[in-house]
Amino acid sequence: MDEKLRTRAVEDDEEGAGAGAGGACFGSTISSRGPHQGHAKTCAGNGSHGSEVAEDGLPLETLPLRVSCIVADCVAPWTKELADAAALLHIPFWTSTAASFSMSAHLSLLISYGHVPVKTDCWVQGKKWMLDAPLIECIPGVPPFPVTDLPGEFAQAETLSDPCLQFLAAAFEYKKGTATPILLHSVYELESQVFDALQTQGFAVKAVGPLLCHSVPQRTNHESLRWLEMQAASSVIYVALGTVSHLNPKEALALGHGLQASGRPFLWVMRRDEVLHALPEAVRGCGMILPWVPQEEVLRHGAISAFFSHCGWNSTLESMWDGVPMVACPLGMEQRSNARRIVEHWKMGVELKRQVDGSFTKEAVEEALEEVMKPTYRNAAAHVKEIARRAAREGGTSHSNLISLTHLLHGAPS
Repeated sequence: MDEKLRTRAVEDDEEGAGAGAGGACFGSTISSRGPHQGHAKTCAGNGSHGSEVAEDGLPLETLPLRVSCIVADCVAPWTKELADAAALLHIPFWTSTAASFSMSAHLSLLISYGHVPVKTDCWVQGKKWMLDAPLIECIPGVPPFPVTDLPGEFAQAETLSDPCLQFLAAAFEYKKGTATPILLHSVYELESQVFDALQTQGFAVKAVGPLLCHSVPQRTNHESLRWLEMQAASSVIYVALGTVSHLNPKEALALGHGLQASGRPFLWVMRRDEVLHALPEAVRGCGMILPWVPQEEVLRHGAISAFFSHCGWNSTLESMWDGVPMVACPLGMEQRSNARRIVEHWKMGVELKRQVDGSFTKEAVEEALEEVMKPTYRNAAAHVKEIARRAAREGGTSHSNLISLTHLLHGAPS
């Protein structure tokens, strides 16, 4: 659920989704406005449909491609109204795991069992990172998990009137019992139990991931790649913690000292507005720190040994696509659930040990990096890589689901 609340155009997704699984081009975005920023307007048109116009946009018929449907983020429910007004098919798209979709889809069930909102006395020492509470066992197809694995909007809500809870509950109202497919950016074979349970309950979920650039692009001349060319094979720790969350100076220093103590070079993506000043020169001299790198190309490089990650789902998919083991350092949203899958279900990584308040130490970083270098994790990551790539190949589950979708859009039998 990385940076949700945005409409997706599958043919022009900034994450490269349009090139995925055979290059099917099947979506278009009308508007990327938020839920309270206005809707599109329907005007008279010459075709069989009305002409849908965003308040700050253009009529659909002026677009270079004929629009056959709207593919929109599941948490952009207002796009369903736009599609209905324009007599277009509306395809919901969930940008994360089947497990996190199921958690969100079963919000009312979580409330009825008293799991949400989380009771104040469950939090250890009042800190909203660890808790002392029963495991959640009521989500069909999802193995028992702690409340802290719920998407951050759920776990942090204080009352049932919390705006995030209300919004998410509304977003899932119409998705059950419809024949229209719900696209999930996951791999069926990695979450088959969850997919099967959702389908049994009437959710027409279809795995379509990983939606990545599956053909190897021409290598860029980015300085990170030039630096990697000078490093030994499987020697570099790649560190990237997403574009939303920040480390505080204490955490950055602990991570830097842990990387230094590992004795391995590192490539660390750190935005210019972050805490580079907190790192002593001795730490900075052990690797390269940049504000941005071409991540897919970096993970593909033979010098990379492990990925120290926040477990955002796009980053996780990219890591599994290239068989790179991970150190899981979840920071928010559904990342703790993703980390559980990486560590416990797919066994392609280790989780960083945290303090009660969610912080971590240099020793915890050093221990995690030493553990993830063991061959068992690289072997597991290679196995997951093969599963993901098989799903995206012609005849694979994700590829077949995308082909079926194109048949649906063109009125042909699937």
